[in-house]
Amino acid sequence: MAGNSPSVSPENSFFLNGKHVNVCMGPTIDNQITRNFSIMLSKQQKF
Repeated sequence: MAGNSPSVSPENSFFLNGKHVNVCMGPTIDNQITRNFSIMLSKQQKF
């Protein structure tokens, strides 16, 4: 599956150098969107 990193993910927040950040590698929602889009394309559905 295609990569989609880095991305912003509010549910995966952490502190880096004293700042609150939300950047992560491949959050679940991005993976789900990519997977569903791939399935739609493979079935040749119009959207």
